[in-house]
Amino acid sequence: MMKTVGVCALSLALLGFTGLGAHAQPAGGGYGAAAHSDQVDRARLQRTTATAEARINRSAPEKRALAEAVRSKNNEQVRAVLIRNGMTAGDLKGVDLRYQETGAPGHPGELRSIKRVTIRAGCCPPWLTITIYF
Repeated sequence: MMKTVGVCALSLALLGFTGLGAHAQPAGGGYGAAAHSDQVDRARLQRTTATAEARINRSAPEKRALAEAVRSKNNEQVRAVLIRNGMTAGDLKGVDLRYQETGAPGHPGELRSIKRVTIRAGCCPPWLTITIYF
């Protein structure tokens, strides 16, 4: 009986050590291949988002254009600004756009000095949160 318990404990320890426990992947890739694809897509989205954010923050006209699009909640205009600044239509396909404004933006038609823009990306399903700081 002692040997059986020892062998069972050793087997469980090896399964946990090798990662073959409860999180084992099915043969042939299974959900592991899909998870890898999601990670690659998320990493690509985050890279292109960082590029677009940097370009927009360097350009006062692009910051203003993005702020106007966010203020009016015009998704097509927002997508156009992002594409002009390094993202592709493929990057934005199926992406949920979310908007935030911080500070006191003034009257609805007025865009005061825009301090900066941040764009954060996430996935599953993919999303972008664009924050305008006044």
